[in-house]
Amino acid sequence: MRLRPLCRAKYRQTFFAIGKPVRCFMLQATVRRTLPFLILIASLLLCVTAEAGLPKSIFKFDAANRLTNTVSPLGRQTWQLWNDRGLLAAVREPSGQWTTNHYDAKGRLTNRVDALASTVYRHDANHNLTNLVEQASSLSWTYDVYDRVSSYRDADGNLIQYRYDANGNLTNLVYPGNRNVFYAYDSLNRLTNVTDWANRKTSLEYDLASRLRKITRPNGTVRTMDYDAAGQTTNIWERTATGTPIAFFKLNWNAAARIEWEFAAPLPAAYTPPTRTMTHDDDNRLATFNGNAVTHDLDGNMTWGPLTNDTFATYTYDARNRLVHVGQASPPVSISYGYDPNGNR
Repeated sequence: MRLRPLCRAKYRQTFFAIGKPVRCFMLQATVRRTLPFLILIASLLLCVTAEAGLPKSIFKFDAANRLTNTVSPLGRQTWQLWNDRGLLAAVREPSGQWTTNHYDAKGRLTNRVDALASTVYRHDANHNLTNLVEQASSLSWTYDVYDRVSSYRDADGNLIQYRYDANGNLTNLVYPGNRNVFYAYDSLNRLTNVTDWANRKTSLEYDLASRLRKITRPNGTVRTMDYDAAGQTTNIWERTATGTPIAFFKLNWNAAARIEWEFAAPLPAAYTPPTRTMTHDDDNRLATFNGNAVTHDLDGNMTWGPLTNDTFATYTYDARNRLVHVGQASPPVSISYGYDPNGNR
């Protein structure tokens, strides 16, 4: 878990006996907790805070060191409940919406239930996900003896198949209608050719250090790349099939392997971005745009805010905080979005 500061102010650091800096204050002392960038000594409550008087975020943990509550600077609270096996059993969002999870004896997720639907997960003996079912939609996967995906069927019934060579490289991707994409490799298992069902071929070449040196596309255009002794890209050329330059990019690196400057030709067209004035609230959400108020729901989703050309639109979300509709009166805009059981739009 990584804690991301929710405030824009400068944080002060406190050092504990182990010498690790933390951006927090210890409010209670009963549990030891270790995080990737943060070491807490004996704490049930972590408060990420800015300078005195500025907003703070609160993180609460149970006796087993599991995150149970997250409170934003504006008081939006998220609850997490854990079962006796240490698996996440339920989540309550600031809006009051609940999501509950159910597991089998092996600790695999079998059901997820929220205000939108119940999602069923099925696995094979090797713990590979084989089915994902939600209402009338389902996704399915099959696997070979090496647990590599051999086929996938989407919610619309489209079947995609996968074939591999003895080295585990993908050699065929078969799309619906028996449309094949073929992949070829050299003796070092480097991808050298990609050819689709219309015989459109893309070729890739490498230098002696296995760095990608040249790409030839189906339309004959070619990209070539040069590298310095450290393996850093220095030049990128784009040319037509006859060798006429299309574009050129040059990168200059310093001793710390950082790009100091770059050059691109042809020069990009001049562009002056429009002036926009924006403010943000204590939860780092957009609060105003060019003086107009922006609104959000309790879960932090923007419900009324800018779309394009400084015009405002309404945004609607489902119980999983996914955008399902964008509407605007003038000029008229009405866009709806749908998702499969795996959350793909």
